[in-house]
Amino acid sequence: MIWPLILYNAVNVYTDMRWRKTKNAWHLLYFLASFVLLQMVGPPFWSIEMLQFLGIAVVLWLLAGLFFESFRFFSPGDTKMLVVNAFWVSLLSYQSGQWEGVQETLWLLAFWFILSYLAVSVFLTVRKFGWKAMLRSLYTRVSLRKTDGTLLSFPGAVPIACAVGLTLLVTI
Repeated sequence: MIWPLILYNAVNVYTDMRWRKTKNAWHLLYFLASFVLLQMVGPPFWSIEMLQFLGIAVVLWLLAGLFFESFRFFSPGDTKMLVVNAFWVSLLSYQSGQWEGVQETLWLLAFWFILSYLAVSVFLTVRKFGWKAMLRSLYTRVSLRKTDGTLLSFPGAVPIACAVGLTLLVTI
């Protein structure tokens, strides 16, 4: 059951890095597939406790994605990817017999996401501009720009996929 999630993240990273877009149909397909997976391995679909927990998890990750969007760290596709991955990680941790540990799994996902986001952003900024320019931009709060004048940004799918991979490695 982990292979569909790996495929989802691999395709998202590729399309986000190549075209800076991810397809809405792709996100919808995997979000709906998570409900099918829930029917196969989860508790009864209308279990109130399960629906409340998954609803809260999806809403919190949606709010986190919207927060990153408001500061232009994310695009809408990255937010959708974050929500779908949070749902799948919750289901996979339940499938491995850790329904009580799903909360811990989501906290681990948040930790690895933030850590990988910072690491990837520092790496890409240093690679593009060098240490001096990066430290100067942090100190003076001047935005770094590419040679064509656009602001430097990187695909949000990369740290999301890294965080999901590390979370699954630790919990499952």
